[in-house]
Amino acid sequence: MLVIIRNRTKKRITLGLRILITLFILSLVFSHLYNMYNGKNIVREGWLREDRPSGNPMRVENTEKTVGKNGPNVLDQFVIKVRDFYQKDR
Repeated sequence: MLVIIRNRTKKRITLGLRILITLFILSLVFSHLYNMYNGKNIVREGWLREDRPSGNPMRVENTEKTVGKNGPNVLDQFVIKVRDFYQKDR
């Protein structure tokens, strides 16, 4: 399959793509600046970051899925984790 594009048509296509890319980049920049100005967190920033442990004893990482009848076990695991955390500090 052979496609022949005239120079003028090729220039119009590249100009259109440049304009679209420029508008996309400007929209990202303005939305970021607007959210920074209003003090809002942007969801896009967390896409590539890895969730690292914060060291907060109130944060519980769920290693098992416990639902329904196993509800008290979750509380017991939390209490044990908090107790262990404070025993390490002594």
